[in-house]
Amino acid sequence: MLESEGVSLVSIATLHRAEMQFEGQSHLLAVELPEGAPDRAKLQAAFEAAYWQRFEVALPEIRAVLVNLHTAVIGKRAPVSLAALAGAPTETLAAAQSGERRVWFAEGWRATPIYRRDRLPRGAALRGPAILEQLDATTVIEPGDSATVDALGNVIIAVVSAEGAA
Repeated sequence: MLESEGVSLVSIATLHRAEMQFEGQSHLLAVELPEGAPDRAKLQAAFEAAYWQRFEVALPEIRAVLVNLHTAVIGKRAPVSLAALAGAPTETLAAAQSGERRVWFAEGWRATPIYRRDRLPRGAALRGPAILEQLDATTVIEPGDSATVDALGNVIIAVVSAEGAA
């Protein structure tokens, strides 16, 4: 089925797990199945070890009951460059600016440029005040603070204290 998806895979892993419980109990505990063909003794030992790790209780006199079996086949893809997710920046900071508005800060009203966050050029540096707008958030860069955009489009803001030191 993985091959039919047409996605290039680096590796395929098959994982087998059993959900078990001690006879008479109602809660299940997942246990990774040991390599090779499982048998009753291996399942009992794996369950007892998992039960001890979870509850720190040994119940050797009670038989473990197999309730469910699960198999997962996982295809691992080659790493994807995060740069592909960074969006399409503009060439200049001015091209990313969508407008300007008056904004109230501690020292009063300031004309403040508004930037589209997804259009900020990589490597750009700006000094506050500024507002970065995006679909799911708005970021305010206070007067005197500075921001730089890294190679993946992350905005790193350096806050300047009231005394002027970063």
